[in-house]
Amino acid sequence: EETLGLRIQDYINIVQSDQGTSLISAVEDLGMHHICCLRHLLVSLKKTKFSSQVGNLISCTCSKDFLDLICHYNEMWKDLSKNDIIELNKVLNKVGLVFKRKKIVIDNAARWEQVSMQRRAAFKMPSCTNQLESAHGHMNALIPRRNTFFSSIQRLIDETLNRTLNF
Repeated sequence: EETLGLRIQDYINIVQSDQGTSLISAVEDLGMHHICCLRHLLVSLKKTKFSSQVGNLISCTCSKDFLDLICHYNEMWKDLSKNDIIELNKVLNKVGLVFKRKKIVIDNAARWEQVSMQRRAAFKMPSCTNQLESAHGHMNALIPRRNTFFSSIQRLIDETLNRTLNF
């Protein structure tokens, strides 16, 4: 903005990224809306006892699948021990859900909106595919840390044009 007089918020108001604190802070400072990359979110859930099921809940793209899974998991989890419920809620809290009174409910609507694939259609922004993640990795490799801004932008432009022409 200082160099070109262009405000990024005039062109972009939704940012999808990993859950890096610096990025989230910058997005909030600019008044933009942050949504989480599904792949990065699934990785952040790690390999716990309930991470696969919670991953399934956030990956649902339609309300019918989501409600069916909730019914299935409510039934499956109704007899969990107190320690298992604590462990389950640690994972569910990361995505804005909670298991209370033997039911899964949305506890943090703002967080759920950031992570749920069901809500993604409203932003017209699907989650990353493996191909897109791969392209992201290749582009990152072209731009090492501690590089100048304009040379980095030039490399990104060249790579984007090259990919477009090859497509």
